[in-house]
Amino acid sequence: MTDNKKIQENYFAFISYNRLDSKWGRRLVHKMEGFRLSKKQSAEFGLERAPIKKVFFAPNEIQLGDLDEELKERLRASQNLIVVSSPNSAKSVWVGKEIEYFHKLGRTKNIFFFIVDGVPHSGNPKTECYHEKLKELNIKEILGANINYDEASRWPWIRKEHAYIQLITTLLGIPFDRIWQRHKRQLYEKVAAWIAATCAVIATILAVWYTGQPVDIGFTLNEASYINKELPAMRNAVVSISLDNEIKTDTIKNCDEKCIFKNIPAKFIGKEVGVSIKCEDFHDVDTVITLATGNTLNIYRDEKVYGNINFRLWDVNREQALSNTVVMVDGVETTSDEEGFVHLSMPIEKQKSSYKVTTPASKEAHTIYMPSSDYNAILIE
Repeated sequence: MTDNKKIQENYFAFISYNRLDSKWGRRLVHKMEGFRLSKKQSAEFGLERAPIKKVFFAPNEIQLGDLDEELKERLRASQNLIVVSSPNSAKSVWVGKEIEYFHKLGRTKNIFFFIVDGVPHSGNPKTECYHEKLKELNIKEILGANINYDEASRWPWIRKEHAYIQLITTLLGIPFDRIWQRHKRQLYEKVAAWIAATCAVIATILAVWYTGQPVDIGFTLNEASYINKELPAMRNAVVSISLDNEIKTDTIKNCDEKCIFKNIPAKFIGKEVGVSIKCEDFHDVDTVITLATGNTLNIYRDEKVYGNINFRLWDVNREQALSNTVVMVDGVETTSDEEGFVHLSMPIEKQKSSYKVTTPASKEAHTIYMPSSDYNAILIE
């Protein structure tokens, strides 16, 4: 691991996959971390409404050489191992190593399988989706959710959602049927809303075609991440849209305002266009949308900007770093390392533009302003 620093966070699950199935791994992370219970279900099952906090999905480039120490640390920090199962992963050396290591940790019962292609126990290398490591380790009780389970529905997209919910409820140990019925109802409601929105777009297209006039296109932004009023609000977001070979750009000052792109040819209404957003303190957006006269786009705050607290404790009198020293950062206790560095991740709900820093080594309080880096120093006299 970098600088021999151990993983400080725990994960609900570790996604094991072959790079050819990476899109399914990303979808799993999105579905699991985005899963929400109703208030009633949350109270009944004794779980938070968003019960799955963190899922680890390793980038392809992390897998170099043997199973490195960082991956081992991530596996040790994970409650569950989810294998994206397909003929691709069944042949993957890396997937086999991750299964074997998790098995050696004594967490065999916490290994789950999400089948995206192939046939379990087919014995045919072209279709087998379970890794041969299962037989080698004598892992017999295999729990899997299959996106191609025909009895779930005749519609492929419903079968996929059925598999997601089956996996999530198994992991959480809650009744599948009740969660699935609610989820399926919400899916149908979304489809109905989508149909209504599509009809509205079609009506708009027909109206524009009838008049033969260009239209004005409006964009508003919605902060979809946790809204922390201690942090600066969204400001001066630069929005760009790509229309054929032309790029138009405007600025949205805040979430209560919108930008207008005037005289856009009506032929672009209802078509897919590229949209990018750049805004300080927020993740960049680079996506494709179906253009309408009014568009709302979600933006998400970059939790690292105000959440990654980094500084160094320095003894001015002795001209040396204060190592292994207890530090309180806005009530959160941590300890400096051997070189006096303090690294702390603050959850989004507790983040601020600046933090009060106290330590028994100093009678006075200090302030660290964000964003910060190792070049920031708290000077102790």
